[in-house]
Amino acid sequence: MVSGSLLGLCFPLRLGLVGPGADDRGIINGILCVLTTGCRWMDMPIRYGSYKAAWRRLKRWQGEGV
Repeated sequence: MVSGSLLGLCFPLRLGLVGPGADDRGIINGILCVLTTGCRWMDMPIRYGSYKAAWRRLKRWQGEGV
């Protein structure tokens, strides 16, 4: 899994539309879970956060070339 110090360097804190966005560590771990297990986004374990947020974050990061 991904450490917090590495996340701070790679992904600076961004505010969402209504406040702080989802936790980057949980989102990244959720994305890794989906990509490594092949499960559907909606079957991503809730402990990683919202599957919708994880999917949107992955698409945004892909668009930004992260």
